[in-house]
Formats: sequence, C-alpha cells, structure tokens
Amino acid sequence: MESLMMDKQSYRATLFAARAALSSQEREVAASRLKGMLAAFLETHDLPNTPYVAAYCSLPEELDATDALELFYGIGATVAFPCTHSHESMDFYVVDTRATAASELPAFITRPNKMFGEEICADFKRIEPCEFDIMLIPGVGFDRQKNRLGFGAGCYDRYLERIRKDCLCVGIAFDEQVVDELPSDPHDMKMDFILTPTQII
Repeated sequence: MESLMMDKQSYRATLFAARAALSSQEREVAASRLKGMLAAFLETHDLPNTPYVAAYCSLPEELDATDALELFYGIGATVAFPCTHSHESMDFYVVDTRATAASELPAFITRPNKMFGEEICADFKRIEPCEFDIMLIPGVGFDRQKNRLGFGAGCYDRYLERIRKDCLCVGIAFDEQVVDELPSDPHDMKMDFILTPTQII
C-alpha cells in the first residue's frame, strides 16, 4: 500500500506540472473544444429529456466546463455542484450559475477546494446521489482503462458508491492529463467515459 501511495504521489506531481504548463490561450481553446466533444457524446447516449447533471466548479488549473454546461441548461436540465463538508462527506446542490451574479455565488462555488459546514448550503436544493443521470467529474489524471486519480481524499470515490448503476460517470480532463496507465486500488472508482478537448475514451 505504501508503494502504491508513493506511485500516486509521483503521478500527481507529474500531472500537476503538465496541467500547470498550459498557457491561458491553450486553456481557452480546450474549454471551447470540450463543448463540441460533449455535444458529440450526448448525441450518441440517451439521457432523459430533462436530466439531472452533477457538474463541477473548476479550480484555476482545471479544464473549465462552464461553456459545456450550456448544453444541459439549454435542454432544461437540473445542474448541481459539489460542496465538500469534510474529507468524508460531499453533497451536490442546485445553483443556476447563469442567472447568479459572480459576486452572489455561494462560497462552495467560488472556492471549490475548501470544506464548508452544511449550513452554507441551507438555501440550496440538495440532489440525492440516486437522482443523477450523468456526472461530469474532474481529476488530477485519468488513464485509458478509465481509472481516475484524484487529490487523495476519496470524496468522489465514496460518493460514486451511492449513485445508480446506469448513471454515466464522465471524467473531464485536458489531453495532457491522460496517461496510458495509472496505479489504482480496489476502492478507486472507474469512469464510464473520459472526455478531453480532442477525444472520447
């Protein structure tokens, strides 16, 4: 186990560096292309007419999926975002990021790398894990066997144990975050698909 953790730490360092090396222009182009890749993906996968979507609020270094989410808002989807309450607990809450001024967005949207008490989410509708039809999931890296490498807290792994089996789990990443193989252990949850700006894996 210690060796596996060391391998994961090494991969995280390498993938963090690859992500950080991208220019702002490369990031903008990637975000624009991601919307096209998601549109192509949705054309070939059946979802309910008004699906429940688990989205994410990107950190500065992550692939920004904001434009891609317009595809879901356009069909009347319910879009929810994660709030991490502790290393053991994460829930998703509905926030219409299109209709809310940036200055009025809740802290769990503007600071997605922080943990908050549940009281901060009191004014927002919580979506149960069993309600989601598709989840867009960020990560430090992914491999071609659809393994995901996260930050190490295990919040997504624990949450994914609670979703429906037919919910689509879609990893979102820059091409530079996809490698041939990552170390994984039994509790690591695989993705159903991985979307990058240029590929559907």
